[in-house]
Amino acid sequence: MNKDTTRREFAKQIAVGAMSVSTASSLGALEASSAPAAQAGKGLKYGHLVKSVPYQFWQGGYRQLATMNGDFLNNEINVQIGTPAVAGRLGPDAPEMHDFDQVMIFMGSDPTNLGDLGAEIEFCMGPEKETRMITSSQAVFIPKGLAHMPATILRMDRRFLVMTISHARELTATAAPAAAKEYTGEPQGGMSRSQYRTNFPTMLWERKSAWHYGSKNRDDAGGYITSIRSTDMGFSMMCEGIVRGPYRFGDPYKPHVHGYAEFLICLGADCNDLTPMGGEIVFDLGSEMEPHIFTNSTVVMPPGKLPHCPEIITRVDKPFIFIVLHEFGQEAPPKPKGS
Repeated sequence: MNKDTTRREFAKQIAVGAMSVSTASSLGALEASSAPAAQAGKGLKYGHLVKSVPYQFWQGGYRQLATMNGDFLNNEINVQIGTPAVAGRLGPDAPEMHDFDQVMIFMGSDPTNLGDLGAEIEFCMGPEKETRMITSSQAVFIPKGLAHMPATILRMDRRFLVMTISHARELTATAAPAAAKEYTGEPQGGMSRSQYRTNFPTMLWERKSAWHYGSKNRDDAGGYITSIRSTDMGFSMMCEGIVRGPYRFGDPYKPHVHGYAEFLICLGADCNDLTPMGGEIVFDLGSEMEPHIFTNSTVVMPPGKLPHCPEIITRVDKPFIFIVLHEFGQEAPPKPKGS
């Protein structure tokens, strides 16, 4: 198939998808927020791989929270995403442990500056409850068996996002044994020499500009990007702010494929209501490039070996967040020196 033919087919797919969006937009506001899968290709061959993020209001201490377990994601992974309602205790009152690896991410809700958390969090790590102060967007690696919590939001200038990613289908926890001696030192933070320093890796945010994804993508969506990795836990995630469009990821004329499952999460950043994404995305699945169009917070779940993309951001009404989360165990080991 030549490039011109592919261009025409791709344009046709966009037009067909636009008709679906037009139909879906006639639904009421409640239907649009609770069932945006209609916009994401309901009834299509790969429609089961495109799901709306199932937010619910007022869950525990969260203004809005979504829990996506292994059955929802078709994988041995559990993802929670939410925004705390107010400052105060976040989660359990006492240390707990899991029999699986877990990553917690505290992230600012301004896609133009995702590193700015806009809050101060006191996080306890280890059986002795060593206190770590979190004041900017921060990943926390929690290997199985390590006691952690409680966590307390001491100050909240504005609401932020909390993601909990667990290598398990369901979230379970047990109470951590009491420590022989509790931590009595000063709170740790920044570049301090805490014994748990490696559990709090620095999230380095890079300005994403034109050519960021190579010569086939010269667009500039603005915003910043970071990668979060733990080789020990086999965890890998990329996060970036999408500030303007149109924008595209990768080759706009053909899909790509890899051997592991991937979760591509498109999130609204308005912490008063995280459901609307704030733009429009066309995402292709399968070698036939079946188009799926959505405008609400959505997770796309291509399994290993399924061709997927291109992903085209056709419209940005207000900045939103794009996350690529890899299946646990797919973080490549470091290359030997000289390779």
